Amino acid sequence: MTNASGRPLRTKLLSKAEMMHLLPQVTETLSLGQAHLLRHTVTHYFVHQESSDQPECFAVTAYDESEPERPFALAICSAPATPTSSNLASLIAKSDGLFATPQNHSASSTSVGSLLHASRIRDDIEEGVMHLVHDQLRNRIDQEFTSRDVRLVRWTTDPVTDGSISESVSMVPQSLSFEHLAIIKQMEGLLPLKSRASEPALSVAPRSTLTRSELTALTFEPLDWQSPSQRKAFCAIVEATYEKSYDAADLSKMQTTSDTLQNYINAVNFSPKDWYVVQEAENNKPVGCLIMAHSRPTESRQRNKALESSHEGTTQCSELIYLGLLPEYRGQRRGCMILQEAAKIAAANGSDKMLLAVDEKNHPASMLYSRAGLSVTARQSVWLRLIPPQAAHLAPPKSSDR
Repeated sequence: MTNASGRPLRTKLLSKAEMMHLLPQVTETLSLGQAHLLRHTVTHYFVHQESSDQPECFAVTAYDESEPERPFALAICSAPATPTSSNLASLIAKSDGLFATPQNHSASSTSVGSLLHASRIRDDIEEGVMHLVHDQLRNRIDQEFTSRDVRLVRWTTDPVTDGSISESVSMVPQSLSFEHLAIIKQMEGLLPLKSRASEPALSVAPRSTLTRSELTALTFEPLDWQSPSQRKAFCAIVEATYEKSYDAADLSKMQTTSDTLQNYINAVNFSPKDWYVVQEAENNKPVGCLIMAHSRPTESRQRNKALESSHEGTTQCSELIYLGLLPEYRGQRRGCMILQEAAKIAAANGSDKMLLAVDEKNHPASMLYSRAGLSVTARQSVWLRLIPPQAAHLAPPKSSDR
C-alpha cells in the first residue's frame, strides 16, 4: 500500500527501547488519569515481563518507507497470558479451556486482547494518507492478535459516546473499526464498607452448623477447580445472571460466557480461591455468584515513586470482578448481602480498599455500590472489535519489520 506520493507504507513492531522513547510523546495529549494508567501498564509489561517471542504487550507503528524514524501513528496492545499456577496450568493444558459453555453459541472462541492506546505521532499527515495509515495499522493489529489466538479486542478510552468524540482523542475508535459497547464507571471505597443495620447476617459457616435463625442467610461455596461438573455448573449460573441484566448486554453477542470466565483467569490479579457460588442457606438453591481478585504492591512498585504515588504504592486493593444475581432473587437485598461478604473477604486478604467497574446503564447496581460508600473515580468508554477470520490469512510480516 502506498501513500499520496507513491511511496510504500509499512508497519513494524517496536522494541522495548523504541516504545519507551515514544511513550512521553504519546501520553502528553491524554488526560492525567489515562496517561498515568498507560505509563504504568506499558512500564509493567515492557520492563517486568520476561523475554518472549510473543510478549504480552506489543506496539505497532505505521510509517513511510523513506522515513522509518518518523512514524505516522502508533498502537499499543496487550494479549492475555496463560496463568502459571501449577494446578490451573495443568488443567488448561489438558483442554481448550476450563469452562464449558452451557448453551450453544454461534460465536467461536474469543480470547480478549486489549488495545491500550492508539494515536497519531505526526500532525503533517494528509487526510487521504491517514485513511491508508488506519488500514495498515488495523491490518497489522489484527494479524498480531490472530497470531496470539485473540479474536476479540477491547479498547477502553476516556469517556466518549458515539456522538461525542473528545478532541483529546487523536485517533478515534471508529477509525480502526471498533464498535461502541458501554460507558463504564470505575468505583472505589475504603474498607469497611457502609452497611445497613436491618440487613440479615451473612454466614459462611458449614451448612451442618446453621440454626433455624439463619435460614435467611447465604452461604458462599468456593469453586472446586478440579471438578469439571462444578466448573460447568458455575458457568451456567453466571450465564443465568446475564438474563435481563443491564451490564454490557451486547457483549454476549460477541463472546461466550466460558470465554468471559477464561479471560478473568487470564487477568494478572487472578485469585482462584475467591470464586464463589452463592446459595440460600436454607435449601442450598443457587442465588448468584461472586468473583474477586486481589493485588498487593510489590517491592519494586513500592520503590518506584516515579511510577506511582506513595499512597498507591502502599495501598492493598481487592477488586470485585463480578457480582451476579439470578433474576428471581433481585430486589430482595441479596446484592447488598453479597457485597458485604465481598468486603469481608477483601479485608481478610489485608486490603484497605475495594475497586469495581459497573456499566453506567446499570442503575440498580450503581445505587447499591453508592449506598455502600463507593464513589465514582472515573468514567471510561469501552469499544470492541471482532477480528475477521480473514486476518489469519494475511501475509506474515518480513523479519525486518519485527
